[in-house]
Amino acid sequence: MNISHDETTVRQKMVADYLGIDPGLNGGFAVVSGYELRYKMVMPTISFTTSEGKTKTEIDREGVLSFLKVFPPHTHVAIEEQEAFRNQNIISTCTTCRNYGSLLMALTVARYYITEVPADEWQAHFGIVSVKKGGMTTKEQALEIAQAKYPHVDFRKSGRAHKAHDGMVDATLIADYCQSRFTPPVQYSEPLVTKLPSNLKAGLKWRL
Repeated sequence: MNISHDETTVRQKMVADYLGIDPGLNGGFAVVSGYELRYKMVMPTISFTTSEGKTKTEIDREGVLSFLKVFPPHTHVAIEEQEAFRNQNIISTCTTCRNYGSLLMALTVARYYITEVPADEWQAHFGIVSVKKGGMTTKEQALEIAQAKYPHVDFRKSGRAHKAHDGMVDATLIADYCQSRFTPPVQYSEPLVTKLPSNLKAGLKWRL
């Protein structure tokens, strides 16, 4: 069967990179391609001392931009949408919004295709519930699913860590969800099954 140019293009799109981002300070990045986890990393951060003598931690914007330069423009990115929570203090809210805005700007500068995904949307795709399920938190459910989908992946931050890094786990599932949602179906230009002639007799060999 001859493969048309359009179908070749579709297949190339199918193995495109899908980047998932958990945008928190303890978040992470993950790149899924062809339902294989190609790369993962924790969110790069920097800590500094303010004029008041307090230590402050923010997303390392230069580190993020350096990472994003690895991938071509128009790479599809799914980032977990951030919102203020009830009873969240103003400082924490401002930090969340500031870091989220920095990430969106970096993605825009990199000319990526951006999809903002609410947490409950991608979690619902995998059957993750907000209430405890069999004693499991949402983070534990996410790890169980990520480990089942990518059994050979070590989701720890380093070999010295004792548990999986939640940010990389969530980023992986966000990227996986993005690929599942946006990968176009293959449309073949010719039928896969060759029809046999109506006058075929028993005992005769037909060469396809």
